[in-house]
Amino acid sequence: MCPPTHLKKVRRLAEFFQQHTDTVVPDPYYGGSEDFERVLDLVEDGVQGLLAHCQRQLAG
Repeated sequence: MCPPTHLKKVRRLAEFFQQHTDTVVPDPYYGGSEDFERVLDLVEDGVQGLLAHCQRQLAG
């Protein structure tokens, strides 16, 4: 859905995982509470990695 000129800017949150080896953040909608907890763990890990990436970009 991204215009081709901006495609190189689009990245998956999973690329920024620091503690998890998953390659995607799954949709927990049809799962139980443990699935939502797993997604929360992944998102928190990815956001921490993204912030670290941004800090490195700004410092360099």
